Amino acid sequence: AAAERLAKEKRQLMRELEYAGALNNSKDLTRLHELQSTRMEAILNRCHGACPLRQQDAAEIVIGTLMNFDGVRYAMHAYCVMPNHVHAAFTPTPGFQVQKILGTWKRYSGRRINALLGKTGEFWQEESYDHLIRSVGDFEHAIRYILANPVKAGLHEWPWVYLAPALRT
Repeated sequence: AAAERLAKEKRQLMRELEYAGALNNSKDLTRLHELQSTRMEAILNRCHGACPLRQQDAAEIVIGTLMNFDGVRYAMHAYCVMPNHVHAAFTPTPGFQVQKILGTWKRYSGRRINALLGKTGEFWQEESYDHLIRSVGDFEHAIRYILANPVKAGLHEWPWVYLAPALRT
């Protein structure tokens, strides 16, 4: 509910800024996106709601889904399964699109987790946040962010964090 309100607020703000001519360049859009992302992350880290991914069986479904096509459709660099959301850094294999990969992850894991929990309907939010990594520094920042997310949320020794062996140095 909080995430939906934030997404609605973002759409409204975008319309208002566009109407006012305040979105003149990509720098304005980037800053707006950063502010929204920071607010969304704060909401998610407070673990409102049921937090079904806190359950080992549900988290393992997500992990299995993320790793299923590692090395085939994408190269998985890092992930963190939080109680109510997931972070992942991966590189799609040529011919595979990020949105299709995310859609496959959501459909498959959502159906399995719903079955586990005895529920029906949408499990994941429709909207995903994705970020194109453009530099080595940006990549390193993303990996540090993913690995630090549990501690930032107060989840010390959180078990569902992964870093690809090639990145462990």
